[in-house]
Amino acid sequence: MFLKFGGRDLMTDLVTSIHENWFCARCMNTSKPAGEGAIIMQTAAFLLVALYDGSIGSASRAMVAVDQFAWQLGRKNL
Repeated sequence: MFLKFGGRDLMTDLVTSIHENWFCARCMNTSKPAGEGAIIMQTAAFLLVALYDGSIGSASRAMVAVDQFAWQLGRKNL
């Protein structure tokens, strides 16, 4: 996604993975040297968004966190 304002790029995101109920996007021009991104996961009743700063390790931890949270939301005894 490219957003322009007065000829200047405001944000450039790259969708890196698309799956059945989640996708991952990474910001390419950020003030953070290691980068930043978001993981969006859809459950039956919720849309979960996990934001992370950093590299693949941070993205992996964010994915684990959102996956565990989605599992907790999906449990039958809630």
